[in-house]
Amino acid sequence: MLHNRQNRAFHLVAAVLIGLIAMTAVTVGAWPSSPIPADTENVPGTWTTVNLGTTTTLWDVSWYRPGLGYVVGSVGTLILVDKQTPDPHYLETLNLGTSVTFYGVDVYKEDRGCLVGQLGTVYCLTAKKVWQQRSIGTTAALYEVSFVRTPVNGTLPGVGWLVGDQGVIRRTTDAGTTWVVQDVPGYTFYAVHAATTSEAWVGGRRQSDGRPVILYTNNGGASWSVQYTGTGTGSIQAIHGNAQHVWAVGDNGLVLHTTDRGATWQAVSVAQGVQWTSAWQAPGPDVGGGGDVWLAGRGGVIVRSPDAGTTWITETTGTSTDIWGMAFFNAYHGASAVGSGGLFLWRTAEKRTLTAYRADVPPTLDGNLAEWQGMQHVRLNTYTAEFSGYQMVYDLGDYDLRAWAAWDDTYLYFAFDITDDTLREDNTPTKPYWDDEIEIALDGPPLGAPDEGDAWADGTDHQYTVNPSGFVTDLSNPAFIAPGSVDVFTRTTTSGWTVEMRIRKDELGIPTLGAGTRWGFTWGYHDDDEGPVGSGWETYYVWEGYKTYPDTPATLAEFGWLVLSADPAAWVPQATPTHTPTPTPT
Repeated sequence: MLHNRQNRAFHLVAAVLIGLIAMTAVTVGAWPSSPIPADTENVPGTWTTVNLGTTTTLWDVSWYRPGLGYVVGSVGTLILVDKQTPDPHYLETLNLGTSVTFYGVDVYKEDRGCLVGQLGTVYCLTAKKVWQQRSIGTTAALYEVSFVRTPVNGTLPGVGWLVGDQGVIRRTTDAGTTWVVQDVPGYTFYAVHAATTSEAWVGGRRQSDGRPVILYTNNGGASWSVQYTGTGTGSIQAIHGNAQHVWAVGDNGLVLHTTDRGATWQAVSVAQGVQWTSAWQAPGPDVGGGGDVWLAGRGGVIVRSPDAGTTWITETTGTSTDIWGMAFFNAYHGASAVGSGGLFLWRTAEKRTLTAYRADVPPTLDGNLAEWQGMQHVRLNTYTAEFSGYQMVYDLGDYDLRAWAAWDDTYLYFAFDITDDTLREDNTPTKPYWDDEIEIALDGPPLGAPDEGDAWADGTDHQYTVNPSGFVTDLSNPAFIAPGSVDVFTRTTTSGWTVEMRIRKDELGIPTLGAGTRWGFTWGYHDDDEGPVGSGWETYYVWEGYKTYPDTPATLAEFGWLVLSADPAAWVPQATPTHTPTPTPT
């Protein structure tokens, strides 16, 4: 991912006040609106300033988990930031023994990623918090580094590019251990976006006439072709995109957009005169964020588009300080911006909601989810999670979940479609959380708000867990579930497994179910791919919050919402179940 800066050579000069702020809604006629999938969520949020304990200029930020990553800046500044929990942020300043300015950083695992800076400086991670200097054979200033985020055979390939002065372009295929020269003389490059192992864009300024340029490769950098040359002077400062949309931004309000991999670039009117320094495009519709685009620049300006650039909304940042770098872990969480004077902005997204629809006819509970298709649902994967534990999974064929909900006068219903390429359950029932396991957390009445301090556990707070075999617990104990109060049906599929379950209202601790009722709610998934017996899970994601066990007011306050709607469920019940369901014993 790319988060660039602008006018680096003059960053100590006082910034000129930018008077023209981005318009609240700007229609872009040159680009047709791209279809946005039903599960895309446009999540509002609030930007707040966080004190990182420094006043030096911060140039870039990169997250390898939601809210866990690195910030780099002038005079050798390197800070590990952890905002994964609602506790006060954790900061650790690392000293690499140099006072050169670090301009760019991209970290994609806790032990993989690189930073770049003045005098050809490159450091790369070789272990957790262990940075080793690399020599790339140049003393030119290096401005940006970008690694491929598209998995190959289920893992990130360690392929990336860095760019800088004197036309420097270097490529690595081993996570920064070695770098191959691909320089293109006659340019200064500030921006790079590594899209795939063979495809990348670089941007900057042509030295002969000072015009902004974009170069492209589709053969791993064996050759580079010029895709765009501006008519006036200036520089491309940032490039970012996905398979459908690529964005490039720069000086004098320049915003460019392509939907054909750069064969044509169209100028987009967003805010005239803003010096754009950063751009971020959500990974794509298949992960629930196809239209989400963010731009940032000098004067504290941040704008977003929820619909791939058709409309633009100005974010309230509360600052006029220049922003030099911006990073998102995914479309919903891990959003931040850095800039002059030690500026660090953190965005807290509003809580998301799962809607439960009124089921005038109950669903057929047999593990077949055909009835649920077409209704609003929420999704859990690397691109939507608020919290992740241990390994990150970028392959949706290995980790991708959908959740639906419904209700009637007696039951609350859930359905889960779980994509998981390896099903494992060898620790149940003693430690079912070490196996593949879905978790459903409900923060019960008083209604209308999370408990945030009522008695724990008072009979209205629950954490249900379900394994592929259908083994179910509440608060890690199957005995906490009264006989007949919770029914669970599971089924193995070609892509993973499914769950359908119903929970009686008396089990939930409330006398009636009705439209408008809401719970604090979140859900999570443990994925155990490796085994064997006696070993734990490899990956854990939580949709909203930082864990699903509702044990403290702080935990409950981070949950999202489950809201009972008066709108009817969309299904036509199956006349004949595809197999005879067997309720899970509790």
